[in-house]
Amino acid sequence: MLALPRLVFAITLGASLLAQAPAPIPPTAIAQFAETLDGFGRAGRFAGVALVVQGDKVLLQRNYGMADLAHAAPNGPNTRFNLASVGKLFTAVSILQLVQAGKVTLDAKVGSYLPDYPNAAVRDSVTLRHLLHHASGLDDIFTEPYEQAGKERFREPKDFLPLFADKALAFEPGTDMRYSNAGFLVLGLVIEKVSGQSYFEFVERSVFQPAGMKDSGFFEADEPTKELAVGYLPNKARPGHWRTNTFLHVVKGGPAGGGYATAADLERFVRALVGGKLLDAKHTRMALTPQAPGQGEAYGVMRVKDHTILGHAGGFPGIAASVNHCVETGLTVILLSNQDRAAWMFLDIASQRLIAGDLPHHADFDFTQSAITLTAEKGIAAGLAFTKARAGQNLLGPLLQEAADEALWEGRKQQGADLLELLRATSPDDGAQRR
Repeated sequence: MLALPRLVFAITLGASLLAQAPAPIPPTAIAQFAETLDGFGRAGRFAGVALVVQGDKVLLQRNYGMADLAHAAPNGPNTRFNLASVGKLFTAVSILQLVQAGKVTLDAKVGSYLPDYPNAAVRDSVTLRHLLHHASGLDDIFTEPYEQAGKERFREPKDFLPLFADKALAFEPGTDMRYSNAGFLVLGLVIEKVSGQSYFEFVERSVFQPAGMKDSGFFEADEPTKELAVGYLPNKARPGHWRTNTFLHVVKGGPAGGGYATAADLERFVRALVGGKLLDAKHTRMALTPQAPGQGEAYGVMRVKDHTILGHAGGFPGIAASVNHCVETGLTVILLSNQDRAAWMFLDIASQRLIAGDLPHHADFDFTQSAITLTAEKGIAAGLAFTKARAGQNLLGPLLQEAADEALWEGRKQQGADLLELLRATSPDDGAQRR
């Protein structure tokens, strides 16, 4: 799935800011967003739910597609979706709760809490702050050893250690950034060690319960659980058919993500965090204050234009999720999907525009989408002429690739072939895609 620049939790909690009554969102903006959702839903290109709330008012709630194709169970407001990396927010809040309790400090080394951690470099040089900000240099977990492993073995945070614990750090901690699921698994181990509880018990008692998230949890894929959405992705070996992500995803989520929640529960989480139910005033400000440029992704803290946005995104084959909340307007937009298709990118952009208006990276997306539409409708010559005439603009190769894959899967062979040709023709000689 193409990872577009993420709108992730961005918040400052000045008293004067919160005292202002939020300006109502124009009904035309909500109607346009709903029209976009409905169009993809009718076309079968989006399966999932959308929830838009401002303050206590639900402005939009939509459900599309099937939670379980085999049993013809539709998605609905009670459907629990896999959250992918959105779940990192629960880990970040849990760490700050331990900071608040005086049990950990963000600038302490991993070895302060995990003296037996098997990698000396991590133990002695990586801090909790590095882990939260993806600045640790730790490797990721979704590598070849993960692909080859039986996914049923991954149920507890410690089960993931063999995937990365012996790897050298990619850079000196604090000198660079690289998104790392492994870093959050280490944070989960810290939570367990310091609290004396399992990661799952801690989050249930300290996050889910006080936030009123009664339909959320870390459910195991091999145990029957009501209202769980099954993740689907196109079966490239059988055009027009779906396959599940059962053998791709871990059996049980954890500190790096993979828990389940309804859209309503995620809105409750946002409300609880912003409202000070999960942390005291000091640590709520810490959680919701933008960090230095390029940091703060773990807290989800980012200033976007004149907006402070609280949110996170997540994706995996058959899974897509995003949560965004604007402090100034009080608007929360939640999108959850159990269907892996290129339509998600369009909806994510539409969500960002509803929250913050046009952003710089939207121009590349719009340009690429125009090239895709023209090529699909009029052929490769038209597409090439269009992109050549606008050589200064950036074409998003991953978006082109997904559009081509989708066309081929739907049986639109010529369109798929033309889009692949456009991708090849506009990629650099080394085969890398233009960004």
